[in-house]
Amino acid sequence: MSDTNTGIVWLVSSSNFVDWHHTFIRSAKDKDVWDLLIGKYKPILTEPDPDDEKYKPQTVTISTEDKDDIRVISEHRHLSLQSTSASGATTASPTSIVLRDNTAFARFQHDHNEYKEGQKTIEAARALIESAVSPFIAALIRNKDDPVEAYKFLQETYKPSESDAYVDLFQERKDTTLRNFNCERWYLRQQGLRDSRGSPGFRWGLPRS
Repeated sequence: MSDTNTGIVWLVSSSNFVDWHHTFIRSAKDKDVWDLLIGKYKPILTEPDPDDEKYKPQTVTISTEDKDDIRVISEHRHLSLQSTSASGATTASPTSIVLRDNTAFARFQHDHNEYKEGQKTIEAARALIESAVSPFIAALIRNKDDPVEAYKFLQETYKPSESDAYVDLFQERKDTTLRNFNCERWYLRQQGLRDSRGSPGFRWGLPRS
């Protein structure tokens, strides 16, 4: 059986893992969750706290009496300029400049948006995996909230050894004739083996007539 929304044939056992994995990869890429599943994309997992020290405005004191320095610093809108004398009093002829970083809230907003986007990606990956496996397998991974962990479990549990996969494919060719030969499926199975194993693949002749 297959999911009507994704078009992916359900993973039911090791016997159809190669076929399943090929279509699953394609669907995961279409839904922009593949990089998450292979660890290339690392989402922010903890919601940013606006009270965190890293999101609080910071101040830096620079000693200078150079008017050009003061002018350049003043042109940066994200910095607040405060001139002080050596005694600490505000003065028109500063001996030091206190810079106040006003980008703290912007940094929080950026990280918070990244967190929300990451959560959407995680939810999409989880939904894809659950819709791409049989009800029995779905029950096995139901307690795995992390889709990366669930995907790893599917690989470790149902991915056949390379020798078993090739034996199955060879036996299928042996039992097939040109009359019932499905060229597209044959190609996809070889392609799936190549993608799963990283091997260059192989070529066999057409089935007997």
